Amino acid sequence: MYKKIKANNKIFNSPEFQKDKYKFNLILRNLPSPELELYSDDDNYIICRGSKKWPTWIWTKDNFNHTKVNEIEELIKLYLTDNKKDKFTCKKELYDLLVERKFPNLNKDDYFEMGFLICHKAIKPKECDGVLSRPNKEDRKTLEQYWYQDNIEMNGIEPITKEQAKKDVDGFLVDDKFYILRNPQGKIVSMVNYSIIDNQAKLSHVYTPIEERKKGYATNLIYLITKKLLNEGFVPLLYTDYNYIPSNKAYINAGYTDCGILINFTCSKIDNYICKIATLDEMNKKWDYEINKATDDKENWIIWKKENIERFQKGLIIPYYGLLNGETICECTAILDRSILENPDNLVNETTAYLSAFRTNKEYQGQGYFSKLFKYMINDLKIKGYKEVTLGVEPDEEKNKAIYQKYGFIEHIKNSKETYPDGTIIEVEYYKKKLD
Repeated sequence: MYKKIKANNKIFNSPEFQKDKYKFNLILRNLPSPELELYSDDDNYIICRGSKKWPTWIWTKDNFNHTKVNEIEELIKLYLTDNKKDKFTCKKELYDLLVERKFPNLNKDDYFEMGFLICHKAIKPKECDGVLSRPNKEDRKTLEQYWYQDNIEMNGIEPITKEQAKKDVDGFLVDDKFYILRNPQGKIVSMVNYSIIDNQAKLSHVYTPIEERKKGYATNLIYLITKKLLNEGFVPLLYTDYNYIPSNKAYINAGYTDCGILINFTCSKIDNYICKIATLDEMNKKWDYEINKATDDKENWIIWKKENIERFQKGLIIPYYGLLNGETICECTAILDRSILENPDNLVNETTAYLSAFRTNKEYQGQGYFSKLFKYMINDLKIKGYKEVTLGVEPDEEKNKAIYQKYGFIEHIKNSKETYPDGTIIEVEYYKKKLD
């Protein structure tokens, strides 16, 4: 069972963690933090976060006891904040288990493979002009520009502000672990920072301005700083985005070895799941999703979309949607008007609503989302004065019939037929449920 541990716990000296200590360098860097949150079972895993502003790192020993996944999932939930998404890093073995188990808090779209590289012997690159040195105050404006541009390239639409860039550069000027490379004309053509923990030196923020790229400066900078660190007794290492091909080539050319990947991903509180009556925009988006997914019966879905949008605008139906992190993942529609059904007798009236379109996106099925939506819908219909709800199901849909029986649809009303827009005729059994 997991427990809160201290930074001097014996698990950090275990052979399994020592084997991975370079790859999980950031766990060690987090340990001195006054906001440290640290849990373990003393054997299979460590979960560590130095601050709620930082990602949570999860170390698991290779081939760890998979029965421990339940504990890890509980701890992930414990680490979740009120942020829309919280960041995590782990080995692929654990991530694949979370996906396989359909961990409901996991945001599967936020999957990113981060490479880990390490160097034990620097390789001198082809001849390239440049001198490694510390920056001076006269370099402030140039470094502010480079640092700001680096963050735009790395963080896209959420870069730092120019004011923050100025503050960061003030720190770089007094930081003895921030270095630059100057060309023979004295221009700064590349920069790098590193941090030290134990005997490890983690390189970061390697940047070369666009106009100076493809000239070998980045490789030369990496070689010189790596050689310096090796001579001082440190083990240089770094994390990388495999999508940045020129940067990764520079690392390899300077002597770094690719040691595999870690997975960056995000999780969110289930509280980000809400049940609601859909808006017109949400309906259009969901129907377009169903149309794009359809294959042989696409024309039916196009017609159903048009019909349902018109009915919604006339107040003849109520579409209920379940949204997870803003994405519609399940739905159900309450039909309130007899004119919509082919065989409305005993199915729709002033106190009876007919339910249809029970749908949950495949990747979210079996996780309780639709059950919450169903309860929300039933409560809303009761508030609106409805006493009964009805629905139809094809006779051979045994799985759906079992689900509906579980929801209380046990009283058989009648059998009849329905016709799809393309002329397909289906047999339907109708059931009802009283709203207590």
